Amino acid sequence: VIDVMRGGPSTGIPTKSEQADFNLAVFGLHGDAPHVVIAALDIGDCVLAGAWATHLAETLQTLVIVLSDQFLGQSEAIIDAPPAHAFAAHRLRADVVATGTYFRYLDTDTGVSPMALPGQAHGMYTADGLEHNQLGTPSPRASDHLQQLDKRARKLQRFDFGENWGEVDGAGETVVLCWGAVSAAASEARALLLENGLEIKLIRLRLLHPLPVAALQRHLDGVRRIMVIE
Repeated sequence: VIDVMRGGPSTGIPTKSEQADFNLAVFGLHGDAPHVVIAALDIGDCVLAGAWATHLAETLQTLVIVLSDQFLGQSEAIIDAPPAHAFAAHRLRADVVATGTYFRYLDTDTGVSPMALPGQAHGMYTADGLEHNQLGTPSPRASDHLQQLDKRARKLQRFDFGENWGEVDGAGETVVLCWGAVSAAASEARALLLENGLEIKLIRLRLLHPLPVAALQRHLDGVRRIMVIE
């Protein structure tokens, strides 16, 4: 899902950028539905963010929300060709089911269940919006509900998001932390400060949810001041 944010309401200042959908994207969904939220850092990064989002949605079989904004959505720029990223969509496929029962929502270690291809022999299953058991059959049982809750949460808890969580530039005891289109202004500010002999570390987050806490902690070691720019 691509969310290009702007100022609102529609009769107000719709030609201005805003980051006001952050809370809605991260916290506004049902509590039983873990999901991923990422944000493009600049116009060129929209290519990477879009490709990565597709990869994550296919690999994790979960909702991925990509946050952009009016500044990125309605700007034109000459950019370098984005690097080639190996984000081939990887969907975990089910083996051909010979005769037995196909468990579409099998409780696996990773939380991701093998998916049968359309038309695959013995691979039919029920798909709806109700809580279900491993077969996909709607079920109100507490045991099935807890099993599927834990399974969905496990997808994000055990997945390695790699190094695409953000971009880090510079060093120093002061960190500027930002995300989205603000990153361009923050990068320019860092360059100007560097010209005047002041070194700061700039952290631009691409992965907003789940927050890459371990990665952030590594880059915040020894930092004395953090400035969050929104």
